[in-house]
Amino acid sequence: MAEYTDQQLRVALCAEYEWLCHDGLEEGDMTQSQYEFYVSKLNREQLLSEIGGDDHYYTLDDFMNHWGESYADS
Repeated sequence: MAEYTDQQLRVALCAEYEWLCHDGLEEGDMTQSQYEFYVSKLNREQLLSEIGGDDHYYTLDDFMNHWGESYADS
């Protein structure tokens, strides 16, 4: 497994959230800027919990390959 900085995890989470909400927010959802602020306050353990995943079917590497810097650059 690759090593990721907390900031890389934050960028990936925000990219995922932006995609999830691209059709519009539902009642009770945070705006993109609210979510970015929320994520900015999370420690590493909380970031990993927010990402979810597991060691077999959807790993941290899978998440980062999809939502990490390469997604943000596309």
